Amino acid sequence: MAPYTELAGFRVYFIHVRVLPPTTASKAGKATRVPLTKEDLTNPDTT
Repeated sequence: MAPYTELAGFRVYFIHVRVLPPTTASKAGKATRVPLTKEDLTNPDTT
C-alpha cells in the first residue's frame, strides 16, 4: 500500500511518478528526495 496522510477528512496517497524522459542510470546521476509536509499540501502560498 502506498504511503498516505489524512487532510480535511480525505486520504491523500503519495505515489512516485517519473516525470523526466527515460535516461540511463549512468547519465541520470543520483536521485534527490524532496520532503513534503502537510503545510506544503494545504497552503497554496508555500514555495
